Amino acid sequence: MARCARLVAELADHVGGHADVAERSIMLAIRPDPARGDRATAGFTGVMDDEPPARALTGGIKAIAPGGVLGDPRGMSSHLGLSHLSAVAGLLAAFATARYRPLA
Repeated sequence: MARCARLVAELADHVGGHADVAERSIMLAIRPDPARGDRATAGFTGVMDDEPPARALTGGIKAIAPGGVLGDPRGMSSHLGLSHLSAVAGLLAAFATARYRPLA
């Protein structure tokens, strides 16, 4: 996702894992109503080493990101979301082609 964000909008540093620029862009592409671009604010953008997940396991995601956002959704767009979906579809097709033989 970070690679796709960088290619499309140079927003790789906004990718964090939940409700970030990647996920919110995908939502804008497939179901725009709940994405709420007018409420887009950055959440946890620090380094995801061992400490943040440990805090999240004991105190929930709000222990590291009070708004529940891991990353930064600012810059989200349906164009970016469609690019993400296209990239994931390509990865899935490549995996399936390499892994499975045709049934016929």
